[in-house]
Parts: sequence; C-alpha cells; structure tokens
Amino acid sequence: MNTTSRISKQEMEIKLNKFVSTLRKDDEIQFAAEMLHLDFMHLVKQRMDELGISKSELAAKVGTSKGYISQLFSGDRLVNLLMIARLQQALDIRFEIVPKKNISIP
Repeated sequence: MNTTSRISKQEMEIKLNKFVSTLRKDDEIQFAAEMLHLDFMHLVKQRMDELGISKSELAAKVGTSKGYISQLFSGDRLVNLLMIARLQQALDIRFEIVPKKNISIP
C-alpha cells in the first residue's frame, strides 16, 4: 500500500504563489537597500568633491583598496556600518540616520 501523500494542483499553486511573493518582497528589499546605498555614496562623493580628494586618496584614508572604493561607487558592493564609520573619520563628517514615514500613493 502506497502511503505517500500527494498535493493537489491547487495546493501546489498556492505554495508556488507564496514562494514567488517572497521572492518579490526580497527583490523589493534588495532594491531599497541598493537605493539607500546609492544615496549614501552620492553624499560621500559630494564630500569628496568639497575636500578635493580622489577615490585613491579616500581608499588610503579608510585603509582599503581603490578597487573596493570603486565597487562601492558602482553599487557592486554595499557599504556596511564599519565602512560608514571609517568614511566619517576620513571625510571629517558625521552621517545621521533620520527616520521618515513612507508616503503611500493610492
């Protein structure tokens, strides 16, 4: 006697839809993280321009390679909190996180 249970097509579709919706949410979160990163790196670039320093000089100040700094600017790597602290010191600036409510568009 075969006791393996089979899921119906409808149950499979429900599970698949849940899985796909999870992927969509993960994609939305990844996109939001990348946008935050790009906004942050824009602020870093503005400060670099104010100080007249290059990516190579910034890399030396934070103790990393120019390649890593280039990856941060291109979005290939996302900045982490340790690097934010290093950038603050290197650029003689303080970054703040300010919460704002999302604006819902109907």
